[in-house]
Amino acid sequence: MRPLPVSIQVLLNSLLFVQLLLTPLTASDDSSPSVMIPRLANPVKIDGYLNELAWREAVVIQEFYTYRPVDGQLAEEETAALLAYDAGSLYLAFICFDPQPDRIRSSISKRDDISDDDNVVLYLDTFKSGKETYYFSFNPDGIQGDGIYIDMIAEDSSPDFIIYSKGRRFKSGYIVEVEIPFKSIRFPSEGEMEWGICLARSIKHLDKDLIWPAISRNSTTFVPQFATLFGLSGLSAGKNIEILPETTASQHGQRKSQTDGTEKFVNDSINYGFGVNLKFGIFSNLIFDLTYNPDFSQVEADADRIDVNRRFPLYYTEKRPFFLEGTNIFHTPINAVYTRRIVDPLAGAKLSGNLNGLEVGFLGGVDEYYGSTDYLSQIAINPPPADTAFRAEEFIDKYRGSYSYHTVLRLRKEVWEYSKIGILFTDKQFKDTYSRTYGIDASLLIADEYSLTFQALNSDTKDFFDQTPRSDPAFNISLYRGSSTLNVQVAYKDIFPDFEVANGFLERDPDYREGSLQVWYDIRSDNSFFSLIQPTLFTNIMFNHDSISKKIESYFAPSVALTLLGQNTLTLAYYRQFEE
Repeated sequence: MRPLPVSIQVLLNSLLFVQLLLTPLTASDDSSPSVMIPRLANPVKIDGYLNELAWREAVVIQEFYTYRPVDGQLAEEETAALLAYDAGSLYLAFICFDPQPDRIRSSISKRDDISDDDNVVLYLDTFKSGKETYYFSFNPDGIQGDGIYIDMIAEDSSPDFIIYSKGRRFKSGYIVEVEIPFKSIRFPSEGEMEWGICLARSIKHLDKDLIWPAISRNSTTFVPQFATLFGLSGLSAGKNIEILPETTASQHGQRKSQTDGTEKFVNDSINYGFGVNLKFGIFSNLIFDLTYNPDFSQVEADADRIDVNRRFPLYYTEKRPFFLEGTNIFHTPINAVYTRRIVDPLAGAKLSGNLNGLEVGFLGGVDEYYGSTDYLSQIAINPPPADTAFRAEEFIDKYRGSYSYHTVLRLRKEVWEYSKIGILFTDKQFKDTYSRTYGIDASLLIADEYSLTFQALNSDTKDFFDQTPRSDPAFNISLYRGSSTLNVQVAYKDIFPDFEVANGFLERDPDYREGSLQVWYDIRSDNSFFSLIQPTLFTNIMFNHDSISKKIESYFAPSVALTLLGQNTLTLAYYRQFEE
C-alpha cells in the first residue's frame, strides 16, 4: 500500500478553500442541501490516482453523517467525495480514510457481490422523482455493483450499466475513481437539470454506514431525502444506437446402420441461424429495443436448484439483456410481469422511458416455446379426467408449431409528492387460448412515517381443456410504518380461485387469502458491546379463499437478533409452522 500522494492532499485543501469562497453548497427551502457540479475542461483518466488537473475543478463533499448504527451524527471517519462532469460522463472519486487500514475488507469477487466488503455508493435520482434511483457501488478494489432501487417496493440488481472504475489502497485508506457515461443512464431531455443525489460509505469492521446528506431513518422513505445536484446542462448521451448481429451454426451426426450390415457415422446437414438485437435511444429518456431470433448463449446460466418434490414453482431472475432495459417500471406488488415466461422468443419489441413525468413501458414478444413438442407433451400428461375422448397425439398436433403472442403495457404517474398510481395490462394469446390481466396499483406516502401500497387486478382466461372463459380478481394491500426504532408492516393478499397471470409469477397456486404482521424494534448504539439489538415478531396465516375455516398455512416466529461490532450476529428464535 502506498501513502496518499502529496498532490491529492494539496488538491483537497485547494478545493475546500475554493468551496468556502464560492459556497457551491447551499440549503434549499426544505432544508435538504444542494450542490453545484462543475463542468470539466480537461480529460480524466480512470486509474485511481486523481493526478489529472481536471480533479482540481471538482466540487468536494466532506461532511458525511452516520446512518447506522445511529443516524444524524457527524461522522468521525474522514471521507471525501469529488464530483464533476463533461459532455459525455459523470466523474466521481471517493477518498476514504480508515483508522485501521489493515482491517479494510475487500475481495476480488464477481459483479454485484460486494455487500460483505467495505464499499462506497453513489445514488442518482435523475428524474428527481423522489421514488426511484440508480445506485452504483464499489469496493476498495473497484469491483462494481449496480442496479435500481424503488422506494418502498424493491431493489433490482439485475441491470448492469456501463461504468468504469478503479480502486487503489494507500497507507491510510483507499481511493475509488469512477466514470459513468451518460449514455448508460436515463435522464430528462431538457436544458439545465436537477438530480437527486446521495453518497454513502460502509465500514464493515466498525459496523458503520456513513452518508451524505444527513438522512433520517425515522421515515418510511429514503429517496425523497436526497440532496439536489444542479448545474448539469448540455449533456450528450450520444445517438445511443446499438446493433448486435449474431450468427450460429450447428451440425448433428449419429451412427447409422448400412445396407451391408455395417454402421457408419453420418452427419446431418448444417443448420444456420441469424439474429440481431437493436437498441435505439429515441430520446435520452425513451429507449426502443428490438430483437429477432436472439441467441442468449452468452448469458450467465441459472444456478442449479432442486425442483424435486416441490409444491411451488421456482423463481429465476431475469438475466437476458433484451428484457433488462426499463425493467423497474414493470415491478408491482403482485408479480404480474415475469419476463421469463417468454421462454424462446422469435422476436420482441420494447419501449421504456419517462415522458414528462409519465413512465411508459411496452413489451411485445413472439415465443416459439409453447408450440414445441416438449411443452405440449408436458401438458398432455394431465388431461381433464372427464374427457375420455382425449388423445395426446391429436392435442399435440393441433398446437405444434404455433406461436404465442405476449403483450405488456404499463403506465405510471406521480399524483402527489412521492406518491404514484399506475395501470397495467398484460396479454398472452396462443391459438384459441388466452390469458389477460389488467388493473391498477399505487404507492402512497402518508405523512412521513407511513406508506400504503395496494394493487387490484382482474384476469380473463380461456385455457386448453376448458374453453369456457373464466374471470377472477386478486388484491394486495400493505401498510408500513417505518422509523429508526419501531417498525410495523401489515399486509393482506387475496387471490381468487380462477385468477391467472400467464405473463407473471405467483408463489403458489391461486385460491387463498393471506394476512401477515411483522413488528421489529431497533435498539442501536455506537459505544456498547452490541451495535444492534433487534426483537422481532413475524406472524402469518393463510386460508382457503372460499372458506376461512380451512387453514392452509400459518407461521409464528418471535426472535431477537444481537449484532456485535464487526457484523457478527447471534439470533435467538422460536419458529412454529403449520402446513396443510
